[in-house]
Amino acid sequence: MSHHCRNSRCGRSPWPAMLGLALIIASGCNNIDLLAYLLGQSSEPLFPDLAISVVQPDTNRNVSPGASALIQWADIASVPGTFVTVRVDRLNSATREKISEIVLVPARDALADGSADRFEWDVTGVIVGTYKTVLTIAAPDGRMQTTSAPGDFNVTSTIPAPTLSFTNPAAADVSVPNPGNVNITWTDNGVANGQTRITLTLDPTPDDPANGDERTIARNISSADNGNSGSFNFDRNDADGVAVPPGTYTLRATLVDDLHDDDGSPIVVNAIGRIVVEP
Repeated sequence: MSHHCRNSRCGRSPWPAMLGLALIIASGCNNIDLLAYLLGQSSEPLFPDLAISVVQPDTNRNVSPGASALIQWADIASVPGTFVTVRVDRLNSATREKISEIVLVPARDALADGSADRFEWDVTGVIVGTYKTVLTIAAPDGRMQTTSAPGDFNVTSTIPAPTLSFTNPAAADVSVPNPGNVNITWTDNGVANGQTRITLTLDPTPDDPANGDERTIARNISSADNGNSGSFNFDRNDADGVAVPPGTYTLRATLVDDLHDDDGSPIVVNAIGRIVVEP
C-alpha cells in the first residue's frame, strides 16, 4: 500500500490516505504512529515516504503442513523502484539466536502491489521450529527500514522427531574379535517416523566429536526397516570397506529425517557401552 501525502494540505486529495487507513484498520493494524501519519495528525513526517509495519502475525501461532501461515503488512512508498522483502528467521528455541533464514518474497514492488500486502507461507517440508517474520522495505536511493513481527510462527508436524536407543552395546562395552564381528542393535520409532535415515559412526575421541577422526561404518539405514527396531552387522570394516584400526570407540547414531533437528544441529545418540576393536 503506497501513499504520496499525509493530507489535503499538500495539494492532493486526502482520500488515498483515508482509503489506506481504512485498509490498515480493517486488517487489525495497531501501529499508532502509522495511523497518525495517514490521518495527517502528525506535524512531522515520521514516515515521509518509506515505512513498513507488520499486521500479521501479531501473536505466536502454531502452523502445520496443509495450513498456510499468513504474513500481512502495511507500507508507505512513493518512489518507483521501492521493494519489500519478506523472510523468516529460524530461531534457537532456548536462546532465540538466529539459526538460518528463508527468503519468502525476495523483491515485491511496493507501489505496484497496491493493497495486496500479504503472503501465505506454505510450511510443507519446513523443519519444525520457531520462526520470526522479518520485513524490509528498500528505496532505490539506498534507504531502507526493517521490522519484525511481534508474534512467531511455531512450525509443527504430526510426524514425531526421530528417536533411537542402543541395545547392543547396552551399558557394557562390546568387543569385536579378530577375526570376527558384532551385531549392533537398537530400538527406534520407525513405525511413527519411517523416513529417518540412520548413520553409524565410531569415534575414538568422543569429547572432541568435530576433530574428524571418527569412522563411518554404516550410512542411510532406514528407520522403516524392522518396525521399531534395527540392527547392523559390524565386521571390523568401515562403510567404504577400509579396516577400522584396533582401539576403543564410542558408537554414535546420527538421525536425519528432513523435518527435525536439534536447534540446527543433527540429532545424535551415543551408546553407553563402547565398541572395542581388538588387535
